[in-house]
Amino acid sequence: KIIKNLTFAATAFLLSLWLQTSTAQAGGKPQIEVTFTKWVTAFPQMEGFFGGDAGTGLFAGEVLNLTQIAGGQIWKIDARYGFIADDPSKSFTAVIHGKHSWHTGIGILNGVITEGWHAGAQVHVEFQAIPDDVHGFAFQGTITIQPN
Repeated sequence: KIIKNLTFAATAFLLSLWLQTSTAQAGGKPQIEVTFTKWVTAFPQMEGFFGGDAGTGLFAGEVLNLTQIAGGQIWKIDARYGFIADDPSKSFTAVIHGKHSWHTGIGILNGVITEGWHAGAQVHVEFQAIPDDVHGFAFQGTITIQPN
């Protein structure tokens, strides 16, 4: 159990260092990064909060499809993420697809903004499952927007 906890802590630490790297350039334009913390309320609904380049606000999401693969260790995910910004002009919705490993706690998803701020832009999501006293566990991550 100690080794499992140390592995989880080391993975979370390395991911946090990676997420804190400077903003990269995409097509000559800076990427937009929005950090979030989310949790499942009543499956398939999620809620949480966010900050970063879109300001601050509330996260509201929904798992559209969830399929176990690799003996249940990997989950294929289709989801809709909604970012309701304190500045309504920076609110947006993205539809994303990818995988989440229950072994490592890391999820990687890609998709597109379907409504709102930067509609049509590609997005990349990375998140990490973390222990949470209120919800059992939550997910912290970053959604990176590639501006058009």
